[in-house]
Amino acid sequence: MRRWAIFILCTLLLVSGCVPKKNESKNQSPPKQTKVSVRTNNRDGKLETLDLLQTRGQLLSSYTTYFDPTKTHRAHNIQLSNNVINGHVVDVGEVFSFNQVVGKRTLERGYKPAPEIVKGEYTEGIGGGICQTSSTLFNAVDAAGLRVIEHVSHSHVVTYVPIGRDATVSWREPDFKFQNQLNAPIKVSSKTQDGKITVAIYALFNEVPAPPTTLPETIRVEPNKQKDTKSVPDYKMKAEFTDSAFLFPCFLNPFQLYYRTPS
Repeated sequence: MRRWAIFILCTLLLVSGCVPKKNESKNQSPPKQTKVSVRTNNRDGKLETLDLLQTRGQLLSSYTTYFDPTKTHRAHNIQLSNNVINGHVVDVGEVFSFNQVVGKRTLERGYKPAPEIVKGEYTEGIGGGICQTSSTLFNAVDAAGLRVIEHVSHSHVVTYVPIGRDATVSWREPDFKFQNQLNAPIKVSSKTQDGKITVAIYALFNEVPAPPTTLPETIRVEPNKQKDTKSVPDYKMKAEFTDSAFLFPCFLNPFQLYYRTPS
């Protein structure tokens, strides 16, 4: 009896884990740690919003203008300013400033001298050509229904947009500004290819609509009210008496309904 008791006790201890198994080491090494790469937010808390806009953004507007790619300095300035505004997220209620986002146009920042309009005359200036970027952006913003806060046209007619649809910019002023008055963040998408620049505006609206402020009207029907029989056709049921009812009277209904016709 004692042997059986000791055997049963050892078995219970082994199952519960109190007694270590022979193959297990007493000094187990700690579990191997796995390194997880975390992507930092380098756009003032807007990286997650940018990812959502890229996958589920709704296109609000798009506008395209054309330029001469053989004028290399001007085309370079357009491309450089285009790269800065591309992917920029504007939160709800936020004001976008072209000068603030693009920054000062200097040789140190990669801009090159190209023709620009100053006081109604063409002159050579650092960053010449970026007004086509701001003008294309203005037309896309206006088509999206966003609120334009500051917009100044050139003193000279330009050829890449209709009259009055251009937006001249210079460091500090004049500037092009607009506000996102929508109830969703927006993204500016800007691309240049083969002598054309296209600016598109995307918005990330909530997938689940807001709950209604008023409940639908409740229609009550009185229980004693006569049923409206005009809209519902009256059907007559036709039946036949089956022979099987005589064979199995306890299990089968003696009447078998097989079709109905309107009266």
